Order: sequence, then structure tokens, then C-alpha cells
Amino acid sequence: MCNFLNKVAKEGLFKRIVGPPKESVCDFGKNTFGETTELTYQIGGHYIHSFDRLWFMPADLTMGIEFNGSNLEDESGYRKNPISQRTKNLGFFLQNEWKTHKWSLLLGGRVDKHNLVKNAIFVPRVNVRYNTIEGINLRASSDFYYKLGNVIP
Repeated sequence: MCNFLNKVAKEGLFKRIVGPPKESVCDFGKNTFGETTELTYQIGGHYIHSFDRLWFMPADLTMGIEFNGSNLEDESGYRKNPISQRTKNLGFFLQNEWKTHKWSLLLGGRVDKHNLVKNAIFVPRVNVRYNTIEGINLRASSDFYYKLGNVIP
């Protein structure tokens, strides 16, 4: 591949615009590029239990757990010190959806504990659906979304 790139640089459009290269175009050295290695992992599961009637309507109770993490090693010619970051997140969720042919009401929440954040994060969820006529639903929903930032070089 380098032979091809060198030939293109010496004989092609590149030569006409900026002149012939003084050295191989593949000889970048460590000051230009870096090396990043990342291992990510995730495991989880959920359980759903259907009730013929839970308080006032039929319902599906869903609960679950999820664990994920990442090990990142980043070394760049642009930074003086390499970056080494380990992240772990443990999350639990629970929601119940009451539903009939015309209505559904969903209440739930999720709790996440991330090793880079001091406190656990709770995210509530609410959803109401009304089936006006066959195939047309009116829906009102509210929930939150968060995303933790990545490494800051």
C-alpha cells in the first residue's frame, strides 16, 4: 500500500500542487497518529409478568438489570500523557403498563450508578395512550435522557 501511495504522491496531482514529497508518505511517525484500544462489555436481563388485573386494569410488569463497562487506553502524539479510563455502569429498571383495547398507562423508572458520577441517576417515565379509532392512537409521554461524556483530552 505504501508503494502505491508513494507513487501517487510522486507522480500524480499531489506532485503538481505541492511538489514532490521529501520522504515516504507512509512515514508518519508517532507524532502524527496515536493508538487507541478499547474493550467494552455488557450483560443484562429482564423479566415480564402479566397480570389479569393489577389494581384497576390488566397489566404487564417489566423489571431488569444491566451492567456495562469499558476499558480505554489512548496514546496520541498530540498529548503528552496517555489516557487510561475504566468505566462501569450498573442499572436497574422497573415499569408497569396497564392496558386495555382503548387505554394504556405506563409508569416506570430507571436507576443507574456510574463509577465516574458521585450519585446514582434516577430517570422517571410516564406514558398515556388512547386509541380513538382502529389504528389511530393519541399518546402523551414524558421521560428523560442522559448521556455521560467521554474522555476529555
